[in-house]
Amino acid sequence: MTRSSMIRSAIGLSGIGLAALAGCAAFSFTFQGISPERASATATDTVTLPEGAAIRVNNEIGTTYATVDPEATEATIEITRIALADTQEGALDLLPLIVVTVTPPGESADGDLHIDAPRPAAATGTLGDFEASFDDDEIHLSWVTTSTLIAQVSLVVTLPPGHALVGEHDSGTLIVDDADTPVTLSTRNGTIRISNAQGPVTVNSENGSIRVMSHHGSVDASTDNGSIRVDIVELADDDTVTLATANGSINLDLPYNANADVTAESQNGTVDVELGGFDSVTDVSAGNGSFTGTINGGGAIVDVRTDNGSIDIEANP
Repeated sequence: MTRSSMIRSAIGLSGIGLAALAGCAAFSFTFQGISPERASATATDTVTLPEGAAIRVNNEIGTTYATVDPEATEATIEITRIALADTQEGALDLLPLIVVTVTPPGESADGDLHIDAPRPAAATGTLGDFEASFDDDEIHLSWVTTSTLIAQVSLVVTLPPGHALVGEHDSGTLIVDDADTPVTLSTRNGTIRISNAQGPVTVNSENGSIRVMSHHGSVDASTDNGSIRVDIVELADDDTVTLATANGSINLDLPYNANADVTAESQNGTVDVELGGFDSVTDVSAGNGSFTGTINGGGAIVDVRTDNGSIDIEANP
């Protein structure tokens, strides 16, 4: 499902650069007014990761795509710095001020790999400088002032197996594929996409949709404004699924043979559970936007809630 919400903030054009990410759906952007000039530069860094080291990404405005390569022996980080301005000279002047710092585990206080991409002080893309709307992975820029300078960073991170990932954005999209350890992601304005993760994920977006697909294990996903779509293909009895949004719909697919205790509630919307798709559903109580029931004897705790929106729970065949 799509979601369109107006956001007046320093999000820039957080989708630029994602079209170059292999295996990802492309971002697009549309201008209705001043078309800014663009300058960019790309560099690649490699880092050896000791056993147990996590990867911590802090990208203030931009996109981050991370994947786990079973054959990789070190982390590879492709960094694209993007400057946008109303003149080519302005973009070229801003570009060298966009600094991305990669701190290897041996140099960090906690022994983790840190990737930090702050917005430079010279970037004037702040509240009121432009207006944009999200429509899932598409970003439309409605207007921009002539003096606006926008700085973004696009990160493509390839990891060896066995390293947890923590990602934080102020504005922008995070995409993770094939993670084999815990993943924790948050963004203030933007979407989150995770596919084929093999461990617990914790994700939060204040303004943006969340998609967790072909997932194995626990999920804790929340957003203030946006839809949530979760597709779980393997769920253990001691796993938990907690999904919550204030404004948006929730779609959850559970394995047909999962053992789970399910609670679903919508303050202003419908709750629909595909009872016939599971091996058995007992102790059902439903009505007025709520549902509780025991699937296949119970086990995993599943709690799904929205204030404004519908909830659909179906069985994966």
